Amino acid sequence: MLLLLFVLAAAVVPFVGLGSQSFWLDEFLSAQLAAEPFAVILTRADGEAPLYPLLLHGLVRAGLTSDWWLRFPSALAGALAVPALLIVGRQLDDRRVAIIAALLLAVHPFALWHAQEARAYALMMLAGLATTAAFLQLLRGRGGPSTVVGYGLASWIGIGVHYYFVFVLAAHGVVALLDAIERPRSRPRWIVVGLLTAAAVGLWLPLLASDFVGQEHVDGQVRFSWLALPYTLLTYTGGFSFGPPLRVLHPATRRHVSVWVVLQPYLAPTALAMALLAALLVLGLARPIDRRRLLVILLVAFPVLGPWICSAFGVGFRPRYTLPALPFVLLLVAGALRTRQRALAMVLLLVLGAVEVYATSQMVAAPYAREDARGAGAFVTAAKPDGLVIAVGEGAEAIQRYVAHPERVRLLLRPDAVDRAHLERFAASAGRADEDVFLVVSRPWTHDPNGVVQASLDRERPLREERVLAGTVVRWYGPAAGAGERRGP
Repeated sequence: MLLLLFVLAAAVVPFVGLGSQSFWLDEFLSAQLAAEPFAVILTRADGEAPLYPLLLHGLVRAGLTSDWWLRFPSALAGALAVPALLIVGRQLDDRRVAIIAALLLAVHPFALWHAQEARAYALMMLAGLATTAAFLQLLRGRGGPSTVVGYGLASWIGIGVHYYFVFVLAAHGVVALLDAIERPRSRPRWIVVGLLTAAAVGLWLPLLASDFVGQEHVDGQVRFSWLALPYTLLTYTGGFSFGPPLRVLHPATRRHVSVWVVLQPYLAPTALAMALLAALLVLGLARPIDRRRLLVILLVAFPVLGPWICSAFGVGFRPRYTLPALPFVLLLVAGALRTRQRALAMVLLLVLGAVEVYATSQMVAAPYAREDARGAGAFVTAAKPDGLVIAVGEGAEAIQRYVAHPERVRLLLRPDAVDRAHLERFAASAGRADEDVFLVVSRPWTHDPNGVVQASLDRERPLREERVLAGTVVRWYGPAAGAGERRGP
């Protein structure tokens, strides 16, 4: 009955408001890639493993191209992750701990954010739970050939949706090695599992090398940071909707502004949130460490520290890369109930649940919501469908999905804004002086940090209307002064 209730609850939560927010940049790029031919998706070196775009490709081929449908696979994976954690948690700890961890995951804003976006991270989290469920059966000596094959298949899917899934498999490998050393009779089984897993990983290796180079090129300006770990701790408490918004943090890091200046207005809730989770982790780690608890600790440490260490070698760190660790973090903190500090643990867990619920309610608030490219597109379409759109900043690219004439969108890249000759060539090709122009700005610090494009339009054209949306500003300009006289009768 409890399992059924969790399945029903998890099936509802990720689908609530699934299509309410517009696509942000990465989702837009996923949709673009999904529309490409099968061979292009397999060979595109953009830092993303191909299995998830291929899944979206199937939806596109079936005509299911709306925001809701392209997010459906992630929502389904997020929904299934809750009962999956309940099952895995029962094998790793007692029923009470498993239920509390699953309940925390069901309302966790970090998990829900990725369950409601057209990217691979929710599926990677579900694959981590699926491989761990099969691994635990093998560890207990109860798994037969079907379990071995299931583990290999889940490993292949995990690597196929994101290459950092290898850190989940590495955590399993350490425990399997220890088991093989202590129990010689288990060695043949682990050898077979190891060979099958190596084959599953090896099938994706040819694509991994090219994608690593492509991602290194994209992340050339992203620097290794010690602050990535405490920020990840914050996301594991309140997701992206508690504490400083990303749109406050990102420009500061790009401009190398002191993080303390940015954090000051949010310092108290941010510090308390991180201290809350840290205290629960300390309590949870105070229990004796047996083989199962070692596995939980490794499934937290490897998926978090692995991507962070990789960020020292050119591939930027994002907390979303560590999502497979989240269910096991929740198992650790829920396990604090089995210590002598049970009363304290219960109070802290109730506070953690309250923070999660509050942060989940803030996911659609303007400071934290995804950039509203859909609202910007609706404004342009209603005002002047055939007007020229100049999109400035990485976040503005997604407007191409929501305007009536995407061919009328001109993307301003960083070289166009920082070099006068480039800017003049861009202005010359951007449109005629006698037509209306819409300037759509989102994350301007990425492509036009000094605002030269808006300043140029303000000088040359009258401003008709400005619309401020979540993370996006749209300015509607009329024809340039004197354009009618130059155009003639």
